[in-house]
Amino acid sequence: MLKSKLILVTVVLVLSRSLYAQGDQTKKPEAHKFAESGLISKHDLQNKTDALYSEVEAEPNSQGFIINYGSVARIRARKNAIRKTRNPRCYDCVRVTFLDGPEKRGIWTVLWIAPSGADWPQP
Repeated sequence: MLKSKLILVTVVLVLSRSLYAQGDQTKKPEAHKFAESGLISKHDLQNKTDALYSEVEAEPNSQGFIINYGSVARIRARKNAIRKTRNPRCYDCVRVTFLDGPEKRGIWTVLWIAPSGADWPQP
């Protein structure tokens, strides 16, 4: 009798542990902020965006996002500056998406990386 109770307790502990581990594996991945900047030199902007493109290329199923906040004219100018400095080695640049954030005083850019299955970051 004692032996059967001990076996039953062991089985319950093993099953509960495996069910708990399966619950952790189903957690949905989340996008994470990679970098952000306000006014920035062209050189520093190129370094940050190159790093984003490199990171996206290194993570095969990830998606990069560049969200610009500011006036329509400043957002357009920042997008053009980023496109002009884009890394020529970037073979998979289609995996980096530009999003326009709400109007804001000045200019502010946030770079995001979203692993496969993660929701897009919201401006």
